[in-house]
Amino acid sequence: MPFSKNLFCCRQNLIIAILLGLIFNGGEAIAQVTPGNSKRQEYLRLMPVYQRWSTGAGNQFAQFSVPIYVRLAFGRNLRLALRGSQATASGDNLQKLSGITDTQLSGFYSAANFIFNLGLNLPSGKRGLTYDEFLTASLLSLNHFNFQVPSYGQGFNVSPGFTWAWPLNEKFSIGLGASYQYKGKFKPLTFVDKYDPGDEVLLTGGVDWRLNETAKISFDLIYTLYGTDQIDTAEVFAAGNRMVAHAQFRQNFSRDELWLFARYLSRGKNSLAAGGALLPEDKKSAPDQIEWLGHYFHRFNRRVTAGFFAEGRYFTRPPAADIFSSAGCSIFGFGVAPEFSPSPRFKIPARLKFLFGRSQNGQSISGLEVGAGIGIAF
Repeated sequence: MPFSKNLFCCRQNLIIAILLGLIFNGGEAIAQVTPGNSKRQEYLRLMPVYQRWSTGAGNQFAQFSVPIYVRLAFGRNLRLALRGSQATASGDNLQKLSGITDTQLSGFYSAANFIFNLGLNLPSGKRGLTYDEFLTASLLSLNHFNFQVPSYGQGFNVSPGFTWAWPLNEKFSIGLGASYQYKGKFKPLTFVDKYDPGDEVLLTGGVDWRLNETAKISFDLIYTLYGTDQIDTAEVFAAGNRMVAHAQFRQNFSRDELWLFARYLSRGKNSLAAGGALLPEDKKSAPDQIEWLGHYFHRFNRRVTAGFFAEGRYFTRPPAADIFSSAGCSIFGFGVAPEFSPSPRFKIPARLKFLFGRSQNGQSISGLEVGAGIGIAF
């Protein structure tokens, strides 16, 4: 597999997570992806997470990460968010990989029906990996494992964008958005200098349908256009453009909340360097992806709440799929996410998740995710 294609897989998950958070959730996708989190404007969350996967052959690998998220508000229109993490990964026949990640800083300004956002990726994370460390990073980046930290470090990135929303009537509202991400050069491996990932453009559209006072359905469509990756001045890889469709349903009850989410992702053919030029693949290698998540949130009393959830991820097997992708994998998981609130400003969130499924070669795999932390509103 070409080096540039492998590197693209490693960085892709983190980039998409950052950009989708900027456009659809005001930069709060990571901290507020599930119901029940703090509704205050200023918030700090520290949530260490341990993730472990085992294969049918008895091999194990794991990652322990300590992400931190801070949200600040300046008046009613301006917000800032900061997130970063420290993570350590190791396993059987794997080189240990440890260090801090890049720091993501994002700002949001709302005016009338517009939200203007600016995201920065500050290159504080680990770069210049050895080849063995790079193999570990490649494993972490595979989508079906869904590791908390799929990438440790990139170059300096700048992502300006905007979102426009407009209510059509009492039941329907629409939204449009666009974002551009400039990605600077960085050193991914000790023996590779001046790697320049291609810039990206995200175009978005969505509609919200309010069924009644307590229920809502949302549909979103995201289209991503990828630039060309270069090493020095040589073009080495161009990812196929990507389409993502989201659908979600929320229903509030007197003490509970139900959230259902589904996502379909498809990417076109990649282009690879051959004979001094970039040529499209003869057959598609990137798998399509289907994900779903169901979450039921129950408030036992003012101090104890819990979320009960189930999730699934399925990846097709395209004609030219290779072993460095999630093609052909299927994952199912379930778990519980309790939260304790000793006071209105202090929360103790936790999470326990069990996962199982099959890998590309049909081998059974199982996973465990455990996390606990603190949330402070101020």
